[in-house]
Amino acid sequence: IAYFIDQCMTKKAATVEVKAAAVDAWVDDVVKMSAPHRAFLASCTPGQYNFEGDAARELYGQRNELYAGGPIKYLGMLREIRAKNDLHNQTFS
Repeated sequence: IAYFIDQCMTKKAATVEVKAAAVDAWVDDVVKMSAPHRAFLASCTPGQYNFEGDAARELYGQRNELYAGGPIKYLGMLREIRAKNDLHNQTFS
């Protein structure tokens, strides 16, 4: 977070907008990685965590899954962005 705040201050930006393609790619990755978790929930008795077994509502749940890559991989991605100064997916204004 401090890195992005520093970039905003350096660029004298009041706002940062993430490009839609980057958001879509992130959501697609999260959904893909959550497949084993969703399969486990589908095998459970209907309840709060699997939308009472309602497959149509489960699609909504896919987009609200946690990142399944774990903290080490996630922090590595953030380090890589900082090291490359790679903010091509953001628009500063």
